[in-house]
Amino acid sequence: PAPAGDGRGCPASLSGNSGTVGNPYYTVVVWTDCTPHKITLPERANWVKAVASLTPKSREWITRGSLGIRYPGAYLHHPDWSWFNLGTGGFDGPVYTWRYLAERVQVADPGEYTLTLDGYTSGTEVAAGRSFHLVVGSFEVAVFTSTLKH
Repeated sequence: PAPAGDGRGCPASLSGNSGTVGNPYYTVVVWTDCTPHKITLPERANWVKAVASLTPKSREWITRGSLGIRYPGAYLHHPDWSWFNLGTGGFDGPVYTWRYLAERVQVADPGEYTLTLDGYTSGTEVAAGRSFHLVVGSFEVAVFTSTLKH
């Protein structure tokens, strides 16, 4: 109680955490401070398909471009390649890494190929799995031609 005896002092005890506490002249205010947190949940790949695909520009070059003009009737032999659920994956710290090496692929069409990965993740405790499509690189296949003169 205040020295004046009018009841405007602090209450003897705080029961509750907001509003008035047994004294109409005293109010307890609760402040909440929010701090953002980032949590990383591990998510692996359920399946992965690696694709090597001849670019549209290279396809055009073979069929209707300068190569097709030099060699009439030139056509695409095998412009798309895919490898499904091969390779190995695992966590390197918090990052999931997938590795696959395709050796001695007998590419039949010259030009530039785009390498992509398609797949589906396992999901986490708070989110369902999701699909992904990643362009991971490219490579070129050269064509060597020769002309014989008599």
